[in-house]
Amino acid sequence: PGSCGDAPAPRYVLKLCNLTESREVVEMQSAAFRHLAAHGIPSPSTVQSLNLSDVEVVQDSIGQDVLVRCVTYVPGKLMVDVKHDDDFLQGLGEFVGLMDKALESFWHPAAHRYMVWDLAYGLATVNNNLCHVSDESRRNLIVRCIERYEAVGGTQRVKRLRKAVVHNDANDHNVVVEETGSFFKKKSKAVAAVIDFGDMVYTELVNNVAITLAYAMLAK
Repeated sequence: PGSCGDAPAPRYVLKLCNLTESREVVEMQSAAFRHLAAHGIPSPSTVQSLNLSDVEVVQDSIGQDVLVRCVTYVPGKLMVDVKHDDDFLQGLGEFVGLMDKALESFWHPAAHRYMVWDLAYGLATVNNNLCHVSDESRRNLIVRCIERYEAVGGTQRVKRLRKAVVHNDANDHNVVVEETGSFFKKKSKAVAAVIDFGDMVYTELVNNVAITLAYAMLAK
Protein backbone atom coordinates (compact mmCIF):
# COMPACT_ATOMS: atom_id res chain seq x y z
CA PRO A 1 0.00 0.00 0.00
CA GLY A 2 1.11 3.57 -0.63
CA SER A 3 1.87 6.15 2.00
CA CYS A 4 -0.28 9.09 3.05
CA GLY A 5 1.61 12.36 3.38
CA ASP A 6 4.80 11.83 5.36
CA ALA A 7 3.61 8.62 7.00
CA PRO A 8 5.70 5.60 5.90
CA ALA A 9 3.94 2.80 4.09
CA PRO A 10 3.23 -0.17 6.37
CA ARG A 11 5.47 -3.21 5.94
CA TYR A 12 4.68 -6.84 6.58
CA VAL A 13 6.38 -10.18 7.11
CA LEU A 14 4.98 -13.31 5.46
CA LYS A 15 5.89 -16.24 7.67
CA LEU A 16 5.96 -19.83 6.42
CA CYS A 17 5.82 -22.04 9.48
CA ASN A 18 8.06 -25.00 10.17
CA LEU A 19 6.36 -28.24 9.16
CA THR A 20 6.66 -29.51 12.74
CA GLU A 21 4.83 -26.49 14.20
CA SER A 22 1.19 -27.06 15.09
CA ARG A 23 -1.63 -24.72 14.13
CA GLU A 24 -2.50 -24.34 17.83
CA VAL A 25 0.97 -22.95 18.61
CA VAL A 26 0.77 -20.51 15.70
CA GLU A 27 -2.69 -19.36 16.81
CA MET A 28 -1.37 -18.91 20.35
CA GLN A 29 1.16 -16.38 19.05
CA SER A 30 -1.57 -14.30 17.43
CA ALA A 31 -3.60 -14.46 20.65
CA ALA A 32 -0.55 -13.26 22.59
CA PHE A 33 -0.11 -10.31 20.21
CA ARG A 34 -3.68 -9.22 20.85
CA HIS A 35 -3.32 -9.70 24.60
CA LEU A 36 -0.16 -7.59 24.73
CA ALA A 37 -1.74 -4.87 22.59
CA ALA A 38 -4.68 -4.73 25.01
CA HIS A 39 -2.18 -4.12 27.82
CA GLY A 40 -0.29 -1.43 25.94
CA ILE A 41 2.81 -3.53 25.21
CA PRO A 42 4.18 -3.14 21.65
CA SER A 43 4.50 -6.32 19.60
CA PRO A 44 3.90 -7.43 16.03
CA SER A 45 0.25 -7.90 15.10
CA THR A 46 -1.37 -10.52 12.93
CA VAL A 47 -2.91 -9.45 9.63
CA GLN A 48 -5.92 -11.65 8.98
CA SER A 49 -6.52 -13.25 5.61
CA LEU A 50 -9.50 -12.53 3.34
CA ASN A 51 -11.15 -15.45 5.16
CA LEU A 52 -10.71 -13.52 8.45
CA SER A 53 -8.31 -16.18 9.67
CA ASP A 54 -5.00 -15.68 11.49
CA VAL A 55 -3.52 -18.71 9.71
CA GLU A 56 -3.97 -20.19 6.25
CA VAL A 57 -2.76 -23.44 4.71
CA VAL A 58 -0.90 -23.59 1.39
CA GLN A 59 0.87 -26.43 -0.38
CA ASP A 60 4.57 -26.39 -1.10
CA SER A 61 6.25 -27.67 -4.26
CA ILE A 62 5.97 -31.31 -3.18
CA GLY A 63 2.38 -31.11 -1.99
CA GLN A 64 2.94 -30.73 1.74
CA ASP A 65 0.57 -28.52 3.74
CA VAL A 66 2.34 -25.45 5.12
CA LEU A 67 0.89 -22.99 7.63
CA VAL A 68 1.30 -19.39 6.52
CA ARG A 69 0.49 -16.11 8.21
CA CYS A 70 1.19 -12.41 7.83
CA VAL A 71 2.39 -10.14 10.64
CA THR A 72 3.29 -6.48 10.79
CA TYR A 73 6.95 -5.54 10.45
CA VAL A 74 8.55 -3.84 13.47
CA PRO A 75 11.12 -1.28 12.25
CA GLY A 76 14.36 -0.67 14.09
CA LYS A 77 17.75 -2.22 14.73
CA LEU A 78 18.32 -5.59 16.33
CA MET A 79 19.80 -5.77 19.80
CA VAL A 80 22.91 -7.45 18.36
CA ASP A 81 23.66 -4.29 16.35
CA VAL A 82 23.45 -1.63 19.08
CA LYS A 83 25.69 -0.64 21.97
CA HIS A 84 24.53 -2.15 25.25
CA ASP A 85 24.99 0.85 27.50
CA ASP A 86 23.38 1.18 30.94
CA ASP A 87 20.33 3.02 29.61
CA PHE A 88 19.66 0.34 27.03
CA LEU A 89 20.07 -2.56 29.48
CA GLN A 90 17.74 -0.86 31.97
CA GLY A 91 15.20 -0.35 29.21
CA LEU A 92 15.50 -3.97 28.15
CA GLY A 93 14.80 -5.13 31.69
CA GLU A 94 11.84 -2.77 32.03
CA PHE A 95 10.33 -3.87 28.74
CA VAL A 96 10.66 -7.61 29.41
CA GLY A 97 9.34 -7.09 32.94
CA LEU A 98 6.25 -5.27 31.65
CA MET A 99 5.74 -7.93 28.99
CA ASP A 100 5.94 -10.65 31.64
CA LYS A 101 3.50 -8.76 33.84
CA ALA A 102 1.00 -8.50 30.98
CA LEU A 103 1.37 -12.18 30.08
CA GLU A 104 0.65 -13.28 33.65
CA SER A 105 -3.05 -13.00 32.78
CA PHE A 106 -2.65 -14.76 29.42
CA TRP A 107 -3.69 -18.39 29.03
CA HIS A 108 -3.66 -20.69 26.02
CA PRO A 109 -3.75 -24.51 25.95
CA ALA A 110 -0.90 -24.68 23.41
CA ALA A 111 1.48 -23.11 25.96
CA HIS A 112 1.31 -26.25 28.08
CA ARG A 113 3.74 -28.31 26.05
CA TYR A 114 7.12 -29.98 26.21
CA MET A 115 9.91 -28.27 24.33
CA VAL A 116 13.65 -28.67 24.61
CA TRP A 117 14.14 -24.90 25.05
CA ASP A 118 12.01 -24.83 28.21
CA LEU A 119 14.47 -24.32 31.09
CA ALA A 120 12.15 -26.37 33.29
CA TYR A 121 13.65 -29.37 31.48
CA GLY A 122 17.15 -27.91 31.38
CA LEU A 123 18.74 -30.36 33.80
CA ALA A 124 17.40 -33.39 31.93
CA THR A 125 18.42 -31.87 28.58
CA VAL A 126 21.97 -31.25 29.77
CA ASN A 127 22.30 -34.73 31.30
CA ASN A 128 20.99 -36.35 28.12
CA ASN A 129 23.50 -34.49 25.97
CA LEU A 130 26.64 -34.64 28.08
CA CYS A 131 27.91 -37.46 25.89
CA HIS A 132 28.25 -35.00 23.02
CA VAL A 133 30.75 -32.81 24.90
CA SER A 134 34.06 -34.20 23.69
CA ASP A 135 36.30 -31.89 25.72
CA GLU A 136 36.79 -33.67 29.05
CA SER A 137 37.59 -30.53 31.04
CA ARG A 138 34.42 -28.82 29.83
CA ARG A 139 32.36 -31.93 30.48
CA ASN A 140 33.73 -32.14 34.02
CA LEU A 141 32.90 -28.46 34.56
CA ILE A 142 29.29 -29.12 33.53
CA VAL A 143 29.10 -32.13 35.84
CA ARG A 144 30.37 -30.06 38.78
CA CYS A 145 27.75 -27.39 38.08
CA ILE A 146 25.01 -30.03 38.04
CA GLU A 147 26.27 -31.53 41.30
CA ARG A 148 26.28 -28.11 43.00
CA TYR A 149 22.77 -27.40 41.72
CA GLU A 150 21.47 -30.70 43.07
CA ALA A 151 23.36 -30.30 46.36
CA VAL A 152 21.39 -27.16 47.22
CA GLY A 153 18.08 -28.81 46.31
CA GLY A 154 17.64 -26.94 43.05
CA THR A 155 15.18 -29.41 41.56
CA GLN A 156 12.80 -29.15 44.52
CA ARG A 157 13.17 -25.38 44.89
CA VAL A 158 12.21 -24.78 41.26
CA LYS A 159 8.86 -26.47 41.85
CA ARG A 160 7.90 -23.67 44.27
CA LEU A 161 8.51 -20.85 41.79
CA ARG A 162 5.72 -18.85 40.10
CA LYS A 163 4.75 -19.99 36.61
CA ALA A 164 3.25 -18.18 33.65
CA VAL A 165 3.25 -18.13 29.86
CA VAL A 166 6.48 -16.40 28.79
CA HIS A 167 8.10 -15.32 25.53
CA ASN A 168 11.08 -17.54 26.30
CA ASP A 169 13.45 -16.24 23.61
CA ALA A 170 14.46 -12.58 24.11
CA ASN A 171 17.72 -13.14 22.28
CA ASP A 172 19.85 -10.51 20.56
CA HIS A 173 18.11 -11.12 17.21
CA ASN A 174 14.57 -10.99 18.64
CA VAL A 175 14.79 -7.65 20.46
CA VAL A 176 14.10 -4.68 18.16
CA VAL A 177 15.57 -1.35 19.22
CA GLU A 178 14.24 2.06 18.20
CA GLU A 179 17.04 4.62 18.22
CA THR A 180 14.66 7.55 18.81
CA GLY A 181 13.04 6.22 21.94
CA SER A 182 9.76 4.53 20.98
CA PHE A 183 8.20 2.73 23.97
CA PHE A 184 10.25 4.58 26.59
CA LYS A 185 10.05 8.15 25.30
CA LYS A 186 12.60 9.45 27.81
CA LYS A 187 15.39 7.29 26.43
CA SER A 188 17.42 7.96 23.29
CA LYS A 189 17.71 4.25 22.54
CA ALA A 190 15.06 1.83 23.74
CA VAL A 191 13.31 -1.44 23.02
CA ALA A 192 10.60 -1.03 20.39
CA ALA A 193 9.28 -4.60 20.66
CA VAL A 194 10.23 -8.22 21.11
CA ILE A 195 9.51 -10.43 18.09
CA ASP A 196 9.37 -14.16 17.28
CA PHE A 197 7.00 -15.76 19.80
CA GLY A 198 7.55 -19.30 18.50
CA ASP A 199 9.12 -20.55 21.74
CA MET A 200 6.32 -19.39 24.03
CA VAL A 201 5.67 -21.84 26.84
CA TYR A 202 4.11 -22.10 30.29
CA THR A 203 7.08 -22.35 32.63
CA GLU A 204 8.75 -20.75 35.64
CA LEU A 205 8.50 -16.97 35.26
CA VAL A 206 12.12 -16.45 36.28
CA ASN A 207 13.24 -18.49 33.25
CA ASN A 208 12.38 -15.57 30.99
CA VAL A 209 14.58 -13.31 33.10
CA ALA A 210 17.43 -15.83 32.92
CA ILE A 211 17.20 -16.11 29.12
CA THR A 212 17.12 -12.33 28.67
CA LEU A 213 20.15 -11.91 30.96
CA ALA A 214 22.09 -14.69 29.24
CA TYR A 215 21.81 -13.01 25.85
CA ALA A 216 22.49 -9.54 27.28
CA MET A 217 25.73 -10.92 28.79
CA LEU A 218 27.05 -12.47 25.57
CA ALA A 219 30.57 -11.34 24.60
CA LYS A 220 30.91 -9.21 27.75
